[in-house]
Amino acid sequence: MIFKFMEEIPKDLKKSVEKLSTQVSDTNEFYTVIQNIYDYAIENSEQLARKKIKACQDLGSNSKTIFQLKGVSVLSPIRKKLDFAIALNSLDNSFQILFLKDNSVQFGIQNLNTNIKFATFLPAPEKENIVYLIISYDESFNGTKFCEPILIALNKTAVISQLKENKAAEISTFQDCRDYIRKQAILTGFRIADTFNNNNIDTESISSFYVNCHRTTKEGTLYFLPDNIIFGFKKPILIFNTDEIDSITYSSITRLTFNVTLVLKSGEKYEFSMIDQAEYGKIDQYVKSKEVKDKSMSEELKAKIKLKSNINSTQGDGKSALVTATNEINNGKDIKNINSMNLDSDDDAEDENFVGESDLSDGSEITDMEKEEEEGEEGEEEEETNEETHNKYGIINDFHRLKANEFDINIEDEEDDENSGAEYD
Repeated sequence: MIFKFMEEIPKDLKKSVEKLSTQVSDTNEFYTVIQNIYDYAIENSEQLARKKIKACQDLGSNSKTIFQLKGVSVLSPIRKKLDFAIALNSLDNSFQILFLKDNSVQFGIQNLNTNIKFATFLPAPEKENIVYLIISYDESFNGTKFCEPILIALNKTAVISQLKENKAAEISTFQDCRDYIRKQAILTGFRIADTFNNNNIDTESISSFYVNCHRTTKEGTLYFLPDNIIFGFKKPILIFNTDEIDSITYSSITRLTFNVTLVLKSGEKYEFSMIDQAEYGKIDQYVKSKEVKDKSMSEELKAKIKLKSNINSTQGDGKSALVTATNEINNGKDIKNINSMNLDSDDDAEDENFVGESDLSDGSEITDMEKEEEEGEEGEEEEETNEETHNKYGIINDFHRLKANEFDINIEDEEDDENSGAEYD
């Protein structure tokens, strides 16, 4: 007997039916049943299509839709367009957040009142028609168990259109949409914050703000919220509760930018760089309001900066001029003898302009012949002498500053008078 449906179904399905028929005792009866099912589906295609639409609204036999937005752009933990829904599970009367594709659940969150840790709307810099919805949670269900934050990009125009069409509420602006979504969330056990809405009556006293920055090579946005700091939106998205932050430090400060490092109580450190100097005041006020310790001037960091400075100022022999001068004094040498140090490593005894150490170096008498020769080379000698004297005085002045800092002595007002004489010549 020839069964018509076998000529009309796809080849893969045809092979599956033929394989299944080999496992039954009465092949003819098996094909007859399949043919009847096929005929019924053809005759009742419109009715079945309507039932499919209803099933999509109910999200299956065990769930009932409370709120739904179709075709939203999900950016995390997976990246695709999905339907976003809040539903009631009729089996245990628990609420769920579901993400669906063609009525198939891709992933979801259940037990919303305990599973969701934090949720908020966030502005999208440079994207006026987009608003982010970010949800931090413990664990998802269905297939792969995600734990990365959920990030949804909501197109304002599309959301307004959908909610108006569904007549969910009196909707005229996107703020109406946000208020409606927040109410649905509260009814199902969690709260969506909206701290960037200045008209929101439950906005915290601390104004929320965001700054552009980099995390290693990734450019992103750092959001400062009443109870959280968020960095996004290239993976990994980072969410810090302010209670987890132990301290903050500012570094790499230039005329235009600076870096911020958050140190968690767990010891983990996260550095955010290239922040505009204009944002410093807001960040500093935020940090102080949260009573987070500013360790920018801690002894540990001072020591690191001092060590780096000493390394950068070393000469060819590996010791800085100031360190050498300090060692000379500690070894009992007179400060006036410091000028006997080799102040110019480029000088050489064979150079024609080299002035060697002699009895004349302290300004003693000069013979007439020597005086005549000196006047003949006055231009070159005067230029070199001034440069050498300047170098000597620079070392002595730096030494004075070094010793003064050790005893908290301010000698800046006296330096000019002390250095104006020839006693160190």
